Amino acid sequence: MSLRPLAATALLAAAALAGDPARAAAPDLPEVGDVDAQLALDVTPVPEGMGAIFVPSATRPELEPVVHVFAGDAGADRVATAPTGRRIPVPPGAYAVTVGQGPPEWRPRVTVTVEAGKTAVAPAFFGAVRVLAIDRYDHAVDTPYSVVSADGARVYGPERTSDSAAYRATRTWLLAPGNYYLVPGGDPDALDGRIALPVAAGARLAYRLVLDDAERVVRTEFPDRALVATESLWRLDWVLGGSFAFDRAENELAGFSGDALRLGAFTRLEVGVDAGDHLGVFKLGLDEDFVGLEHAFGRGLPFQKLTDLVTAEILYNYRLAEIVGPYVRVRGRTSFFATKLFPEDDATVTVQGPDGVARETFDVSGGDELGLMGSFSPAIVQESAGIGVTAWEDDVLSLRLRGGVAARQQFYGDGGRYLLSHADGAIVLRELDDVSKLGVEASVGLRLRFGSLLSIASSFDAFSAFSELGGSDDFRPVFFWDSAATLRLNTWATLVYQIVVHRDDSRLDDLQIRQSLNLRFQVAIF
Repeated sequence: MSLRPLAATALLAAAALAGDPARAAAPDLPEVGDVDAQLALDVTPVPEGMGAIFVPSATRPELEPVVHVFAGDAGADRVATAPTGRRIPVPPGAYAVTVGQGPPEWRPRVTVTVEAGKTAVAPAFFGAVRVLAIDRYDHAVDTPYSVVSADGARVYGPERTSDSAAYRATRTWLLAPGNYYLVPGGDPDALDGRIALPVAAGARLAYRLVLDDAERVVRTEFPDRALVATESLWRLDWVLGGSFAFDRAENELAGFSGDALRLGAFTRLEVGVDAGDHLGVFKLGLDEDFVGLEHAFGRGLPFQKLTDLVTAEILYNYRLAEIVGPYVRVRGRTSFFATKLFPEDDATVTVQGPDGVARETFDVSGGDELGLMGSFSPAIVQESAGIGVTAWEDDVLSLRLRGGVAARQQFYGDGGRYLLSHADGAIVLRELDDVSKLGVEASVGLRLRFGSLLSIASSFDAFSAFSELGGSDDFRPVFFWDSAATLRLNTWATLVYQIVVHRDDSRLDDLQIRQSLNLRFQVAIF
């Protein structure tokens, strides 16, 4: 047999694919071509005396489920399995052919009769569906969706779109002809936002979901429009949420110490401008948690402050090639509400000054209110300038480092106190006075992402005064180390294990430690 007709047909098929402007704009080769082109490109040998079954690929074979061939038109025994777009050699006779996702009874089926020496091309008996998603700036995004039959009996998914624009990154559904719904989000039973999806035999359908910043579908479109990815200069993220957590804290200055069940609310706001080499960011965070069950020391009350934290940051970073460059930053944190202690039994209270010398002694009764820190106390402000390095940044790993000189101020208002010790009806409180120091700071931020479900983040910020580095004072740097493992349950719920180890003041003898297991519910406003 001459190879010229086969070679000519293959060249024509390749030229047809390359000449299609829509296909040429794709990041890699999309559909493998029509039936004649696929037959010409397939070189599967067919033994003498046998025939072949050929199920054309609707998109690309590696994106589609395999074909199953059963003996007889009733399909009793499976005799072959192969990808779409490839000849399947079989003896002459009648065969049942199926292809598709899901249980066998869901898959499209057709009967094909094979003659010796001939290739039987299966007639169109399924439709092909592809689902993609992009954001407002034409970037491919990862978001959940399902394909559901109109009667609800067949649910394909939840599946996720790809955050890659490559054609090969999106699977192809091969479905029996009929009516379906495309359901964005992680709940296949959701009624809001459903998109009617009629699927005919031989049809090739592709839908592109366009999402806003909160991953809500704002429209759908056909993916024949070439994507032109752009980057917005502006960053705007605002998240509101609530949490339910089991918590253990030790030696907190402006919060609860002990074991607790927490019910709380939080918000995160980030506004910034990212112009490539220039990055400016303003961040504001608020965490408020109430309701406690058991104190490490003191009388438990049914409703009281447990966590009360307000944080703010202003950052400017010039990044040469978006990797390394100078930065200036101002950060601060404080607490809105006063911190109080309620002794469980009658006790004698001794208040020491910052130097450890007793200043006053008085008696309290069990359940009396004992003030520790006032409102907006402690207030910690740190201004710094130095060099920042983005050591690595991709979809899996993010690693950033900063270091430089800094000035740090700590304000305790009128008589900020913390619990130094308690035993046998004696309580010792120590006052902390305002302090201001010059020194150096170091920061490390690390984030690991394992797909779209699990992420691990850790940030470490430390400050050491020049007097400590020079040896005139003991080396006791203040630091804040916050680590969290987050399991994403859906778009609005996460399970988070968090551990925070910190020293807010170099005069504190013990480290401050907090661990919590949180169920968080949140919604993105922007």
